[in-house]
Order: sequence, then structure tokens, then C-alpha cells
Amino acid sequence: FLHIYFWHFFWNMFVLFFFGSQLESRIGGKNYLILFITSGIVGNLGYLAFAYATNPVPALGASGAIYGVLGTLAIIAPEIRVLFFFLIPMNIRTLILIFAAVDILAISSGLNTGVAHAAHLAGLFVGLYYGKKLRIVRRWRMW
Repeated sequence: FLHIYFWHFFWNMFVLFFFGSQLESRIGGKNYLILFITSGIVGNLGYLAFAYATNPVPALGASGAIYGVLGTLAIIAPEIRVLFFFLIPMNIRTLILIFAAVDILAISSGLNTGVAHAAHLAGLFVGLYYGKKLRIVRRWRMW
């Protein structure tokens, strides 16, 4: 989870501070660690599978893991409200739909943006899946 640029590191840590703490308090430290590490690894594998072939530049950062955190929160706590660009109120599900759409458009355009969009999407899918699994387990335990 190395970063080259300060702002990349800053925004990852900003999101992690607010959303990571929300998620950890809801699912516990063990589940949070499993999610974070798995999302980060799968995010980088997604980058290798889809983007590295056309742009052989190493991926750095924790964005895949951060997207995993957002994806899980969107499933288990869809009521969370955020301010997009600190101005526009929306729920967390709308936010990740916007982020995913930007990543999909960037990948499909074939432009070299210098951003590991495939890592974002792969991490997001892990987070969505993990959130669904946690919801199923919690519902089952309620009985």
C-alpha cells in the first residue's frame, strides 16, 4: 500500500479515516482486516489482469482496499449520507455508483489516465460481495 504522491495518500487516508472507522465499528476488527487486505490484493490482481497489459506501470496505493471498504458500507449501511465534493448530499450507494461509472468510462475509453481504475472496480466488487455475505450471516444469526 505504498503511495508516490502526497495527494493520493491524503485522499486515501481521508476516506479511510471516516469510512473505515464506520465500517470497523459495525463489523469488528477481524472482519475489517480480512476485507481490507483481500480488497487490496484483489484490486491489484484486477489491475494486473485488465490494465497492466496495455499500460505496464506498477500500481501503487490502497485504492482497491478503500473501494472495498466503501462497497461493504454501501451494502450493510446504505443509510450513510455523504457530501460529494463537500457540497452535494447523497447516500453512499449513489456515491459508489458515480465512482464506478467514472472507472468504467475511463477503462472503456482506453485513455491512460495514470489511475488504476481496474483496481478500484475489483476492490469494489470484493467489498460488495463481502457486505452481502455479512448481511446474510447476520440475518441467519438473528433466527
